[in-house]
Amino acid sequence: MSEKSTFTETLRAGIPVHVGGVTLVPIEHVVLQSVMGIVGAWFSVAKQPYALIVRDAAGIRTVDIDVAISLGELRERIPELDALLATT
Repeated sequence: MSEKSTFTETLRAGIPVHVGGVTLVPIEHVVLQSVMGIVGAWFSVAKQPYALIVRDAAGIRTVDIDVAISLGELRERIPELDALLATT
């Protein structure tokens, strides 16, 4: 029997933080890897900051961590983001 491996990566909204009139929503890049073989299994998960959404009196905007990204692109890639931003 050969080894079976999987690799999954996704963007997701983290837990919003409220400070005064400002809401910060971290966007996380999550990578999951696994290898299953005859003798055992190996799993690895990594979570890294990807972007930060800031909501305040001036509106909603993104702050990139490593790469430039638009709020529209984050909304497309994270389906639950609109609902989360509506409630914060």
